[in-house]
Amino acid sequence: MEQNQFEGLDAIEQEEVKINLKPELKEYEKLLLAEQERKLVEKARTLLSYGCFEQKEETVIDFTIYSRLETKKFKGKYDLYQNIETGDLVWICPLIEAGDDEDKDKVKKPYAYDCVIIDKMDEETYQEVIKAANHNLRSLASVCYKGGIIGYIVLLVFTVVVFINNIIAYFDAGNTFFNAIAGSINSTGVFFGFDVLIALVLVVVSIKFKKYKNQ
Repeated sequence: MEQNQFEGLDAIEQEEVKINLKPELKEYEKLLLAEQERKLVEKARTLLSYGCFEQKEETVIDFTIYSRLETKKFKGKYDLYQNIETGDLVWICPLIEAGDDEDKDKVKKPYAYDCVIIDKMDEETYQEVIKAANHNLRSLASVCYKGGIIGYIVLLVFTVVVFINNIIAYFDAGNTFFNAIAGSINSTGVFFGFDVLIALVLVVVSIKFKKYKNQ
């Protein structure tokens, strides 16, 4: 009787048991991880733009202790990583020697890595750095932007004054009113061209400046 109870034991022991060591994350956990990564990327880019980093070259990097963060490459060649052990944020670019055209299809091993290590700081210090940058760096950008707007207005006023003076000059020379306008437009066409071109540039700059302020 006892023999029948343990009859299938060998088969059970031989059966492969799959243990899920990494259970699938719940949706809210995925969202929290995504938000955490977004904040790290934002911090790395912000401090990079403020010059808060150290740059050095490493011959060997153990990528097993680094986690790659998904974001646009810095200068088109630096990927962003976080050191799992220290929490440091590092932009890494593999340095590869230039070769002949015949070797362009071959995968070359980097001889070193250019590392841009972001200054490590706690959240309170990070927020203070942002405030300091807003009061200093961005004030300079704001002055340049406002200076560009004022310069454009001055150029526009100058163009209008020249245009009116040319109309008067053509009219005094015996031309009809419409001929005077046509002649004045022809004379000040270069100024109007610059006005339009600068206006288009200012539109683009305004969009960029607003995004810059909202960073």
